[in-house]
Order: sequence, then structure tokens, then C-alpha cells
Amino acid sequence: GAPEGWHLPTDEEWKQLEMHLGLSQTDADMTGWRGTNQGQRLKDESINGTNDFDFSALAGGYRSSTNSHHDLDVHGYWWTSGEFSYDSKWLRILQNNLNSINRAYGSKDNYYSVRYIKDSEKTVQDVDGNIYDIVEIGEQQWTKQNLKTTSYKDTSSIGLVSDNTEWQNTKSGAYTWFNNNEIGYSSPYGALYNWYTVETGKLCPDGWRVPSDDDWKQLELSMGISLMDADTTGWRGTNEGYKLKTISNWYNGGNGSDEAGLSVIAGGVRYETGVFDAISQTAHFGTSTEFDATSE
Repeated sequence: GAPEGWHLPTDEEWKQLEMHLGLSQTDADMTGWRGTNQGQRLKDESINGTNDFDFSALAGGYRSSTNSHHDLDVHGYWWTSGEFSYDSKWLRILQNNLNSINRAYGSKDNYYSVRYIKDSEKTVQDVDGNIYDIVEIGEQQWTKQNLKTTSYKDTSSIGLVSDNTEWQNTKSGAYTWFNNNEIGYSSPYGALYNWYTVETGKLCPDGWRVPSDDDWKQLELSMGISLMDADTTGWRGTNEGYKLKTISNWYNGGNGSDEAGLSVIAGGVRYETGVFDAISQTAHFGTSTEFDATSE
């Protein structure tokens, strides 16, 4: 296994590296040889690379399941932890006389080179002691689960409001559980919060914040949406939402691929009238950006 604090990179982490080198999201998602000079920038000078980032990739070849050796000084092959099929894993391949990067798959019975990637901070804890996994997407870090704290970060309590009329009329921070059922919905859906909790600036743990509209746009751009589409309102993009949604728990075939690892679950909504709606059908996320005096 990897040394403590390190891990075998996933297929998605290789894609992040490739996009950092200038590969487009569309090309990163393809198989075969992709890009222009991204492989050249990773290769050692001894195999016609520029080694821009001291990655110093060499053409170490591979050993097959039959113990024969192949491609020394011609190709370098690297494992990922990403499953292609029950007997294969995603790989990355570099070639001595090509400047692109090959996304391919290889048998689990073969022998390929290994590079490790350093673990990021994996979790964050709220003031109530709830622990959230952290996922890195592009240059951002997001919590993988919905917030379910019942206290602000200064330890003061957030008001639990069950009554519809009180929910409709309150002008202070309040939270609720879907259908007023904590046992049934707190996990995995988290809590539902009104705008006044967000407005305090005290809802998230130290070092964290409720994302702004621009934060969400940056996430969407990382998923492949165009800047023009990101700046419009309404339903935008093609499959960007599909990449964010969990692979299960969405109603009527609405599951996603969870390609980004954000694991968005359909936690429903409580409208300003107090009515609960759309559990397992929609996910509604407030931002810290005001649309007008009465909306966020």
C-alpha cells in the first residue's frame, strides 16, 4: 500500500493533472491519445520531454501476466485506482516520441509503474461534532455531505422551527428536518436552513463558507459548462449536473455518475409557506449571494 498520507491517484485525479497542463475537460474524458503537449511537459528530457514540473516521467515499460517484459525506453505505464471493469483498471501511458497522453485500461494481472499523490485534508468537523468528507474539484474544496449542524460556530443554537406558520413568519435564523422527521431524514439528507442562518456568517465551521453564486459558477465551469451558459439563469449546460449527482437515491431514473465525487443527493426543499416537497427529486442549495432584497 501507499505510505501514510499518500494514495494511488484515481482516474479523476489524473484528469485534474492533465487539465492543469492545459487539456480540455472534453479531451480529458476521452480515451486513447489526447491533447497536444501535455505528455511532453511531464516526460523526462531523456525521452524527449520538457519536464516543466519535475515530474520526470520515464519509459519503464511493463511486465505482462505471463512474465514477459515489453516497451522499455518506449512507453511508460502508470496505474490508477479507477475501475474500468471487474478485471481492468484505468491507466496513463506516455511514449518517447509522442507529446500527448494516452488514457487506456490494463489488466489487473499485469505490472505497471506507480506514482503516489499526497492526501489532502480529508474531513472537517462542525461545532456539533458532525464530520464531513472533503472533495477537491478544480481549485475548490467542497464538503461531500449536506450540512446538518444545529448550532452556529460560536456554539449558539439555531432555532428549530416545525410549525408552518412560524416558518413562514420568522425573520431569524432557523432550520428544519425534511417533514419534521430528524430520524428519517437527517442522514443522509442533512438539514434545511433559511436565509437568515446564512446571513449571520456563522453557519459554517472556521475556514469554510456558504458558497457564493460565483463559487457555484466556478464549480460548473470545472464540470465543463461554458462561461456564457454559467452566466445565464434557468436550466443550463448538458451533463454537468449528472456528474455531480449520486449514483443512487434519485427518483425515477434521475441518478448521476458522481464523476466529480461531490455526491449530491436530492434533499428536497421547504418553501416559505412551510410546505415540504421534492425529496429524492431535486436538490436545492442556497448561496450567500443576494438576488434582491427578498431573495438569495
